[in-house]
Amino acid sequence: MATSATLSFGLAFEPAEANAMRRPPRNVKAHVMDAYAIWRVVFVGLLISISAFVLEAWLQPRGYSAEFIRTVLLQMLVTAQWAYMLNCRNSDGFSLDRGLLKNRGIWLVTLVLIVLQAIIIYVPLMNTLFGTRPLPINYWLISLIVSIAIFIIVEIEKRLTRAWRVKTPSLS
Repeated sequence: MATSATLSFGLAFEPAEANAMRRPPRNVKAHVMDAYAIWRVVFVGLLISISAFVLEAWLQPRGYSAEFIRTVLLQMLVTAQWAYMLNCRNSDGFSLDRGLLKNRGIWLVTLVLIVLQAIIIYVPLMNTLFGTRPLPINYWLISLIVSIAIFIIVEIEKRLTRAWRVKTPSLS
């Protein structure tokens, strides 16, 4: 819950997309959760879940403790959600643009998430409460690499969806 609330705060400071005023208004009778929104939730949820299962399957035969694996997976889930927050900055275009540097909210959120993660991972009391273990820095990097892969896959999906909508405007 802390991750969702923190990430939402970062997007609250995102300026409107350049083409926001050129889009027609949403039909007031249309559901907020349209077919595409449902698709995106399922797609990203499966992508993150599969990534977690693959990472766990990679770690288990290497003899790590359950607490260590839990910590790596927690770190991966948080960084994956952070990467997806970046994907959500722009619904149509590529999300890593100059506007990212101007959004102080996203950078504040990133700092808060890093601090919260460090507390959960490295403070002994939190290790006891959450069943976590301290992680060497290379496991933060593994989580980041998985999250970058998720970011890239979602950006590809956005591009393919955008191309499909251009080809079939009556269905978008």
